[in-house]
Amino acid sequence: MRRIASIIRFDLTNALRDSMVLYILAAPIFLAVALGFIAGAIDGSGAGFAVDVSDREGLELARRLSEFGRVERFTGAAELERRVLASDDIAGFKSGPDGPEIVLEGNEGPEAAGLAAAVLATALGGPEAAYAAAVRPGARSAFRDYARISLAMMSILIGGVAAAFALVDEKESKVTRAFAVAPLSELEYFAARGLWSAAVGALGALAAHLIMGPTGLPWWRMLVAVASSAFMPLSVCLLIGGLAANQIQAVASLKLVMFAYLALPFGSLFVPERWLFLFWPLPNYWMFEAFRGAYIPGLSGFWSDAAMAALSGAALAAGLGVALRRRLSPGRRSAAAA
Repeated sequence: MRRIASIIRFDLTNALRDSMVLYILAAPIFLAVALGFIAGAIDGSGAGFAVDVSDREGLELARRLSEFGRVERFTGAAELERRVLASDDIAGFKSGPDGPEIVLEGNEGPEAAGLAAAVLATALGGPEAAYAAAVRPGARSAFRDYARISLAMMSILIGGVAAAFALVDEKESKVTRAFAVAPLSELEYFAARGLWSAAVGALGALAAHLIMGPTGLPWWRMLVAVASSAFMPLSVCLLIGGLAANQIQAVASLKLVMFAYLALPFGSLFVPERWLFLFWPLPNYWMFEAFRGAYIPGLSGFWSDAAMAALSGAALAAGLGVALRRRLSPGRRSAAAA
């Protein structure tokens, strides 16, 4: 255990010195912050109106329009016009000598004036008032849910990428020769890589989860989904680290791995259910389903998805370890170099 911990400390020290690896480690946090702002803007989007409330008629109109969307109140026609001329599209309303008037920027589409007139007529009890609206209570943002899922999976991937780049750096710097003569077994060497990559991936996923905001779901579902994905970062590390001889090749391998890792599971959303069996051998598909069960209420099969993610991930890691053993084992690499 002491030898495994020493390799992890060695990888951590190298990661803190390498700017590329540091960026890779921080990427989930940057993405979570950016997606948090985007999701907040999308969740908060909707109909918006600007109303001059400098008189009684304006106050009453603002009250009625608040039933149809977000109302911004201004005191004076000049302030109202400045708001309407801002970069976003918002309709303005003010009191006129013959009744309420609509204020538009002038670069909207031809339907903007008609829509604003219909909303105004409906708010005032006009002929468009006869309509029905159905609002689903407690509706969730699908964008935010799938943003959380993609960030969690990306964080798991980045854990494997960080360990892979450390492994490739050891190849280039010939550090593996020191490992070859050290009292270090292959199992300990691979266990150190697996623990390091899993820890980085789990921390990134949890950080992204906290930044993106609460989901109203129990924390244990998130932790189970992360734990069931523990073998996936090791698989990514073994695949990229085994195929790449230098960082240029590692970046090229990462492009292919990232596409297959993310595109295939998300693509399953658009595949008919009778063809989903084609995705069953993929551990990243079961990871995706486990995180869907963690973040989206009402989905069944969470425990079976998490179990399949763990089993298929362990099988993939073991298969890659055997297939790429000659390229990955420090003792065998040194013997081959000699």
